[in-house]
Amino acid sequence: MLFFDILKMIFPLLVITALLGGALWFVKKYTARSKYAGSKEFSVKVINTQMIFPKRFISLVKVKDKLLVLGITDHSINLLKEFDFTEELDEDFGTTDNPGFLEILKRNIKLR
Repeated sequence: MLFFDILKMIFPLLVITALLGGALWFVKKYTARSKYAGSKEFSVKVINTQMIFPKRFISLVKVKDKLLVLGITDHSINLLKEFDFTEELDEDFGTTDNPGFLEILKRNIKLR
């Protein structure tokens, strides 16, 4: 095999790689981004998720100043309960050891 034959095999590979890299750069640069992305004004934080049955979960989600208990299946998401999120709760979630789903729910039920 000659050097020219090897070059004929490698050159198309380099061209295709460069085209894919250029397409990736173009998509990253010009895709529309949400005006709320990274904004503290509209923040969503999943605090905890607990599996109930296979493909069925209960999640505790903080949205702005609300704490939502969501029932999640593979076909739908339902709001089960909504609580006001207080500063006292914010201190509880700031700790390094995350309390379990049941403890968080018990604390919120006691607050009401």
